[in-house]
Amino acid sequence: MTDAAIRQNLLRVAPKRGLVRTVGVSVLLVAVPVFGVLTFLGVHNGTWRIGTIGALVTLAACIFIFIRYRHTSITVTDRSIEERGFWGGHNAFARTDATAVDLVHTYSPSVPEPAPQLLVLGADDRCLLRMRGVFWTAEAMHEVAAYLDPVMRVNDEAMTALEFYERYPGAAYWIEHRPIMRGIAIAALAAVVLALIFVLSALVSVPVTG
Repeated sequence: MTDAAIRQNLLRVAPKRGLVRTVGVSVLLVAVPVFGVLTFLGVHNGTWRIGTIGALVTLAACIFIFIRYRHTSITVTDRSIEERGFWGGHNAFARTDATAVDLVHTYSPSVPEPAPQLLVLGADDRCLLRMRGVFWTAEAMHEVAAYLDPVMRVNDEAMTALEFYERYPGAAYWIEHRPIMRGIAIAALAAVVLALIFVLSALVSVPVTG
């Protein structure tokens, strides 16, 4: 019998339940009126299929988001901790590799109150696992920490993003401490959305200029 066959799962935590619902509702609130209007106007000139296809693509995207959400998890086994990310990434490390567990609170421009973050550190303060309060509940963080040998250190004094990145340089995602790149990415996404609206409007003969 292989090691995988005899592995015992002790705990599995999933992201916040309301997260996918909030994202899905936000997408639908924007997509339904836009594609509904394009479909209605397209009926008169035979281009209604464009709006319908757009609506189906949006629905498929929402289904994809829900499926990926269901596959996102952190699992504690008798030997390791395994993280499956939203985009399919897989991170695993032995529970004995953890040398420190920190619970900190950070400020975020989008959240009025400081959000908790759990950091599991290994040798040389290398970040093995990061659980952000945006996606994971504080209860889930405590549950994972309870299966690690190092006693969780709690820092109640909230940090700024800059202080957090300085304290835990290996924990930041590549775009988090690059505000210029983040701004370019947001601008590019907005440009793509606007271009798509203009193209669809032109195809169904909807005027886009005053």
